[in-house]
Amino acid sequence: MYTNNQTFSAIDSFDKNAQVNSIQETAFDPTGQYHSNAITIQVQLNPHQYANLITYGYSGKLHNVYFTIRSNNHADFYANSTEDIHHLLKVIS
Repeated sequence: MYTNNQTFSAIDSFDKNAQVNSIQETAFDPTGQYHSNAITIQVQLNPHQYANLITYGYSGKLHNVYFTIRSNNHADFYANSTEDIHHLLKVIS
């Protein structure tokens, strides 16, 4: 398995109120049978987004995105695509 850390500006530009701290794309060896483009990202949400997301609980799955609520309006997201994260951010905005 290998990891590729990078800054993900597309989500930051999508939602001006979300501060993207980090993103990590993970994948198993591409020569194997399984290849994952899963995305793990930590975002600082605005208070409105944070309040909307916390109504679904401190952790769980919403619109194909696994999430965990952290302190100081931070949330960790895990999804198979950036489109799923975009959709979740639209829902909680």
